[in-house]
Amino acid sequence: MKTSKIARYALYIINGFALFFFITSAFSPYIPPKTWIMSSFMGLLFPVFLFSNLIFLIVWLISRKWKAAGCNLVVFLIAWGSIQAYCPINLLHPDKPEGTIKLMSYNVMGFAHHTHKKNEPNHIIEYINKENPDIICLQEYFINKKNPAANEAFIQKAFSNYPYKRAIYFDQSDNFKYGVAVFSKYPITDVQRIKYKSAYNGSGLFTLDINGKTVSLINNHLESNRITQKDKEFYQSLRKGNIDSETLGSLKNNIVSRLRPAYLLRAQQADSIAQTVKNQQTDYLLVCGDLNDTPISYTRHKVQGSLTDAFVSHGNGLGISYNADYFWFRIDYIFHSPKVKTADCYIDRSIKTSDHYPVLCYFNLEE
Repeated sequence: MKTSKIARYALYIINGFALFFFITSAFSPYIPPKTWIMSSFMGLLFPVFLFSNLIFLIVWLISRKWKAAGCNLVVFLIAWGSIQAYCPINLLHPDKPEGTIKLMSYNVMGFAHHTHKKNEPNHIIEYINKENPDIICLQEYFINKKNPAANEAFIQKAFSNYPYKRAIYFDQSDNFKYGVAVFSKYPITDVQRIKYKSAYNGSGLFTLDINGKTVSLINNHLESNRITQKDKEFYQSLRKGNIDSETLGSLKNNIVSRLRPAYLLRAQQADSIAQTVKNQQTDYLLVCGDLNDTPISYTRHKVQGSLTDAFVSHGNGLGISYNADYFWFRIDYIFHSPKVKTADCYIDRSIKTSDHYPVLCYFNLEE
């Protein structure tokens, strides 16, 4: 057998394995982590499998191996839903209709733990006031009780154009309070914490009255992966190629040991949020926040349920919302029910003070 023929058959076999992992990864969000924990890691590796099979497709097209190319194309079509969720493309952007409501979801990282003074302003507070959304959903909302320039009264005064402000705190001490908050130009008529297991994170159900319509708004900050600074330094070394097999093994074991319990806990939290969504009686439902998981994950799949992902329906590209230390992922979302009509949704990368970018969405409530 000729060497070229052997090489071609070897490529067929490698491509076969790549296609298997790609399709498994694409459908991994449907598998609860408690059933098969590897499903979560497969979802995390989705872009790797997507890129590798794209390379194979190009190779087969160039070499005119039509059957092999056709096989890859079929698998791409089967996995199209996951591809669109990971990297949507929406070329048309219709004008925003009159009366559009502007919603911002933003993990503010404790306002970067920076005070807000006239001669030394907090850029996050400045940015939010400049954007002037009608509703703001904040995660990692941090109040320093002892600091007059960062306590609750001061922060609420900094957002004085919002008459309705409610927060739910998941962790607090004599010095600070930490949780999620909603600032709104529309009345907030009720607030409830969604109960699930977590030491420092959580979700809140906020009920709003928007022009006579009852809107349920769920603001979330789910369990983080707790990646340490040491993990990030390992990752930087990996990117630069300054890493040996022993260090790589240590990095793999360290990250897996952190990710596994986080995946399991987030899955439970996602189940609780999904049940809360199911229990809502209103036609108008918005779910937003930092889910700490990628578009190809059980967490995102479960929380979204039958709702629409506003970025997938109106955004473009990867929609990266977490921006620290080259860990680039879309982990911040806005979902909505059918009678909430989105006009636009995008990630604003102009503000870099937090380790997250804000997600902005323009919507109307259908009669």
